[in-house]
Amino acid sequence: MKKWNHAINSIMITSVSLTIIRFIIDYVDLNYLRPEVYAMRSAPWYVGGLVYGAVTLVVILVCIVIMAIVKHKQKNAS
Repeated sequence: MKKWNHAINSIMITSVSLTIIRFIIDYVDLNYLRPEVYAMRSAPWYVGGLVYGAVTLVVILVCIVIMAIVKHKQKNAS
């Protein structure tokens, strides 16, 4: 069961890390490297990363459900 726990934790950490990196890249790109593109857009800089945030939220919720199921099966097997 430790393998499952480790894999699920790795998936959650990777998902959150990629989302944070995406927000940082968008912020630096649009505010410092290409401010003229930011001026032309009608949406704020973080709108592009909201999709990544939503996907991350879904991934974390699915992982939490899987962890609960694994713990429940482990408890019943004992």
